[in-house]
Amino acid sequence: DRQSSPAASPLAVAEGLPEAHCQHYSACMLLALEFLHQRRVVFRDLKPENVLTKVEPDAAPVGSHVKLADFGLARSFDDLGDIEALRSSAGGPHCLVSEDEAETASSGGHATESDTEQRHLGGVRAKITERIGTPAFMPDEAYGRSLSSCGAGEAFRAVASRDWYAMGCCLLLMLRGQRGSRRVTSGREVLLPPASHEMRAVLEAALAEGETHPHALLLTRALTEEDSARRGGAREMRESPFLSEAIPLAEECVRARREEERIREEERQTMLERRNSP
Repeated sequence: DRQSSPAASPLAVAEGLPEAHCQHYSACMLLALEFLHQRRVVFRDLKPENVLTKVEPDAAPVGSHVKLADFGLARSFDDLGDIEALRSSAGGPHCLVSEDEAETASSGGHATESDTEQRHLGGVRAKITERIGTPAFMPDEAYGRSLSSCGAGEAFRAVASRDWYAMGCCLLLMLRGQRGSRRVTSGREVLLPPASHEMRAVLEAALAEGETHPHALLLTRALTEEDSARRGGAREMRESPFLSEAIPLAEECVRARREEERIREEERQTMLERRNSP
């Protein structure tokens, strides 16, 4: 984070990132989540700590690389098999259950998953822990709503929507820094987003203040909507004027890097063929 005074000062205020960086990083994170969700994988622990950036010296924001890291809590819904068939065979909704044994840390801590996530083909039961992730980046329904009665598609959409909620939290921290967030000291100082029930009021205050791009705040509000059925996602990000230029640039970067990788692989294969030829 940028700071308005030296980090050693207790009065230092963590500021947000420049707008161009917020746009580029958000576009890259969008592409990463789309890639996962299209493959029915949920990330479940999106937060700034798990977003790695590599910036070339003197490069524009679009020249930087952004990657998601730490897939320890990510899960593939396809690995759970045919959930509807499992439910039918087992005679009850055993596919997605709340896991009280999941260890949940305080505020900004990390919730770890116990070994209870399992799949029994004989007893025909599958589990995926619902209450998992970093609490400060999780919506309220992660604690109160059980998905045990949901169909496979509805359950996936509900869990995937929590990734988009966390995306909104990250966007708010990038935009506003310490303003509107919580500065917590627990061994080290970290910025955490407002609690879910406080998010809308924080965003309304920021809109009234008028110092942050209004379309960025409206997008953040859509992504952090308390009602998961109305919560925004990939479509809202792609339709947001705030990201209208950043997303095509990020997609072009992805295509360029893939082409570079293809060329390098072809060159490697050519070298191997020459080395192995008589």
